[in-house]
Amino acid sequence: MRSMNCWSATEAAVKALAAICILLSLLNQALADEHLLLIRMPDEPALPEQPGESDVARFFAMRESHLHMTLKDLLKDREFARQVLGQRQIFDELGQFQTERGIPVKVKFITWADAFRYFADYVSDANNPPIVAQIGDTWAAYFRSLGVMPYEQRHTWDVRLLWYWRDLVDAKEVTDGSGFISTCQRLQAIPSTDLIAPFAIPTAPDWNMLHDLSVWLYNAGLSSLISTDKKFGIIPWKQAIFDGPEGERAARFLIELTERGCVALPEKTSNELAEDFLARKYAMVILGPWVAERAEKRLGPDWTRRIGATLPPRIGANSATTFKGGSLLVVLDPTRGRDAAGVARARLLVDFLSSPESQWRYSRALGALPANQQALARSPHFELFKTALERGKTYPQIPEWAPVVENLATRDNLYAFWKRLSLLTSDANSAAGPSELEARERLILAALHSAAADINSALSPGRVSFLWPWFIAVSLLLSATASILAWHRYRERKRIRELREARDALATLQRRLEAMRETAINNKRTAPLEAPTAGPAILKKSYPALYLDTLRRKVLLKKDPSHPLEEIIHGAEFDLFRHIIECLQVGWYETHWIWGYVIWPTAQPKFPKESFATHCTKLRKRIEKSWQLGKMLGRGSHHDGSIPIEVRDVHFYTDARAENDAHPIWELFQTSEQAFKAYKTGRVSEARALAEQLLRLDQDNWSGNFLLCKLAAQKIVDPNDPLIRRAIEFARRQKIHYEQAIEKIEGLPDEKMSSTQKERMRSRLESLSELLAQLPELPIEAPSALDRKPWRTRDQLNAWVSYLNGRKGDLPGQEIRIIEDLQRFVIRRLHWADPQETACLFREFVQDLALDTKLWPDDKLPASEKALKYRALDYVLAGVCHLSDDDESKATTKARKLRRLWNTRAHLRRRLEREPTIEELYLECQQQHGWSRLSFEHLLRLESACRPSQFDESYWEEPLDFDH
Repeated sequence: MRSMNCWSATEAAVKALAAICILLSLLNQALADEHLLLIRMPDEPALPEQPGESDVARFFAMRESHLHMTLKDLLKDREFARQVLGQRQIFDELGQFQTERGIPVKVKFITWADAFRYFADYVSDANNPPIVAQIGDTWAAYFRSLGVMPYEQRHTWDVRLLWYWRDLVDAKEVTDGSGFISTCQRLQAIPSTDLIAPFAIPTAPDWNMLHDLSVWLYNAGLSSLISTDKKFGIIPWKQAIFDGPEGERAARFLIELTERGCVALPEKTSNELAEDFLARKYAMVILGPWVAERAEKRLGPDWTRRIGATLPPRIGANSATTFKGGSLLVVLDPTRGRDAAGVARARLLVDFLSSPESQWRYSRALGALPANQQALARSPHFELFKTALERGKTYPQIPEWAPVVENLATRDNLYAFWKRLSLLTSDANSAAGPSELEARERLILAALHSAAADINSALSPGRVSFLWPWFIAVSLLLSATASILAWHRYRERKRIRELREARDALATLQRRLEAMRETAINNKRTAPLEAPTAGPAILKKSYPALYLDTLRRKVLLKKDPSHPLEEIIHGAEFDLFRHIIECLQVGWYETHWIWGYVIWPTAQPKFPKESFATHCTKLRKRIEKSWQLGKMLGRGSHHDGSIPIEVRDVHFYTDARAENDAHPIWELFQTSEQAFKAYKTGRVSEARALAEQLLRLDQDNWSGNFLLCKLAAQKIVDPNDPLIRRAIEFARRQKIHYEQAIEKIEGLPDEKMSSTQKERMRSRLESLSELLAQLPELPIEAPSALDRKPWRTRDQLNAWVSYLNGRKGDLPGQEIRIIEDLQRFVIRRLHWADPQETACLFREFVQDLALDTKLWPDDKLPASEKALKYRALDYVLAGVCHLSDDDESKATTKARKLRRLWNTRAHLRRRLEREPTIEELYLECQQQHGWSRLSFEHLLRLESACRPSQFDESYWEEPLDFDH
């Protein structure tokens, strides 16, 4: 009775202790966000038997400060609790890390079977904080493809070796398949041994079934289980190939071993089979590094005298190899960079657990091979595994491995393979006939083929089989389109040839008529009373007319005599249009030029190559359709950036007169043609006068400047004349541009720039050099970047980034106030946006300034606080409104224009004391910013797409000259 009372009291105490532990675990779960979380599998040896409830409660009470699990989690699965309670060293490592770094860490244990799905579900929720996780190395590619694995370090190595008893097996006998079978038969013939079988393979339904099979596949000559070689050298292709000739060779070797009774296939785990091997139930097994730790415990420190290890036998490969895998310690970041501080803390733990000291301590307790080279070299049995580590093969790093290869269907097929193989043992075969044995062998190979087919259904072969009808349809459509385009190209070329012939005939006729008119005038000069006979009238197209204002860098359009001049091009597009005009001028009197991107070196800072042809095509459409100036021949190419223009096919003829500083483009053409005609006929003084007139219209005109250079080279004009000196300086600047451009293109392959284009560049430079060699030397400096000092250097901006990432460091208080003022300014302007999103985008902007030297070189860093403030506002506004770059402009340029529009509207509303009309707003924007009607309408469409409903424009009212 007294003992029963004592037992009742003990049971009540245990239950009270369990209740207290559960309450502590709930409190611990509530405070889990303050700790760094490590999720891993229980790799240390498990307890010899299942623990009781009191054992689990004592373990939880002792380890709860480092455990991210509840007592219920351990009590509901006693087998899993047996593995968790065997973990010791990991808690010591976490305690030492907390002592050194001051960062508390909690660990959660999960099984290998549940690990991948657990991690995949965890990273799918962006609200989860960054963690440190132990994953298999085949899973890494999957998480890299999701962008949630910013940091990784290898944790352990796992290799497979053939372990054998030295008194029964000689390693030299088992280097190949035939020797291996002979050794097994010799061991079977020894009557005094207690061996169950000479060799054994574990067949428990876990993922070691794949590793054990891959050993034989690799030694049969298979290079990889999944081929990633491209089809036809260009198409990405992933396909399971382990069911090919090498796979069948490996399967038939295992079938022969089984039929001869040389191998046992017990449905046991690898750890259980290791214990049977050490009990001398088998002479040979293929297992991992954990055999060494168990052998030392069971046989003593000199166990290597009794047990040896070597590579498995090759059965078709040129040299023996084996499986090599292992685990990684990684940072999983579901926030995808938003929690930089959490990622930094997690990296510290990964680096600590990957350090030589920690790896040495942990690998000794685990019995595994450390990945750290220093710790691995200190391993007492490193020489046993050195060859396997050097010659072992790893699985391919593809994102599909974990969800496709390591799924239940593959495991079921592998289990069927090993289970059907076990039915071929000599005892089972004794009652089976030849036909039944052959049928069993076919079933074994069918399981192998079924595993490969299931995998391929989710890889490239399965995807292509689904897309094949669509591929045929698209191919037919492309073939039809190509045929139509070829026919259209043929017709277009024929039309161009006919137009050229007509143009040449017309030019010949005009020259003859001009000669006849001049002859008639000379013959009738003696008859003053008679009016000179008028030459043939050349039709001129009066309107619409294009005007060029080189002082204000604008192109203007006059639709009719009563219509005022309307600005249609300004800014960088003016440079592009002016370049096209120069192309036409050169071709007008010599040969036609179709200039490409590389033939205009000074365009490169203004237009990126990928958008150059797009801009040219848009100008071409505006010339043809909007301004109705005639058809242009030729088409642009997005590959080489050629300008879609052929000369004499765009009609700029007009009899319109100049207005103020704006001159009709036809006047440039006409003056240029007359100047060169006078030069060629020897009328030098008239040629110079016309060249000077051309430069009054456009002082940077190519034709006028080079005509004066030719006159100076022939010593017809004085090179000290200011106008001539300016022309020579212009030519030398052009030569520098061409030298720089040729230096850039010399290394380009032919597919990016053809040899014809390169030769054209060299020819142009050679002509320039020959001309300048005949001219006097004038000092000229190569163009260089402006000498400017940024408001904040890159080192200061890096300190800002550290502060914004949560590491204050030694940043002065004044700098902190400036950063906070800038953040408040941006958040106040973007009042409708989420402040956290705004702050995150501001941090990204500062990071770009500090780290992206290509986008923000030193000479482009903001030169003042105001400049940085509005660059940051443009960047964040583009991110909040989800603006993106396109061929016309960048996202920040669109944001800057939106900001100007809102500011202008706010000022106009205040001045008018009412809501302005669209026309009033356009006129104001044209006056303040020089926007064309087309740009203004495009901006209104952009505003309607991204303007928030709760937008308050009063926040944007500032002085009109605020934008620097």
